[in-house]
Amino acid sequence: MKNKSRVLIVALIVVLLALAIAYASFSGVLNISGKANASGNFEVVFTNGVVSTSEHGTAVVTATDATKMTADIKLSYPGDGCYVTATIKNNGTVPAKLVGFNIYNKGTTTVFSNDDIEVLIPDIDTTGNEVLQAGESCTITFTVKWKKESTKESATAEFDIELDYEQSTDEFTGSASYGKND
Repeated sequence: MKNKSRVLIVALIVVLLALAIAYASFSGVLNISGKANASGNFEVVFTNGVVSTSEHGTAVVTATDATKMTADIKLSYPGDGCYVTATIKNNGTVPAKLVGFNIYNKGTTTVFSNDDIEVLIPDIDTTGNEVLQAGESCTITFTVKWKKESTKESATAEFDIELDYEQSTDEFTGSASYGKND
C-alpha cells in the first residue's frame, strides 16, 4: 500500500510538472513600448496701445516689455478724460481665457482708489467663455477721467491694471479598454 501511495504521489507530481510545462509553452508576454512628446507655450502679450479720443485728454502709450504697457495720461480740467485701448495677442500655442482683472495703486497690490481720478474697465466676461485662440488678438478699452465734481486744480493718479489669463483647454479624460475581436 505504501508503494502504491508513493507511485501515485510521484505520478501526480509528474502530471503537475507536465501541465506547468505545457502551460508555459502555450503562454507568452506581449510588450508595448511607446514615447509621448508634449510641447506647448503660454504667451499672452500686449502688441500695442492707442489713445482712442484725442479731443479730451492725451496719453502716451509705451510698452516696456510684452507683458506691460504704460500710459502717461494728461487731463486738462475736471470732467476731462480719455479712452486707452490695448491690443492683446495670444502668441502662444495654447488657448487662453481671461479669468479676471485688478486695478492697483502703481507698484502695489492695494486696490486702486482716488478721490479725483477714476479708472473704468469695461464689463469683461471672466467666466471663461471668451477664449483667445493661438494667434488671435483682442482689444480692451479702459477710461481714465478726472471726476467732474472734483474741486482741485490738478489731480494725479498712478495705477496698474492687471489682466489675468489662464490656459483654456479641456483635460483629456481618456480611458483604457479591452475587447475581443471575432
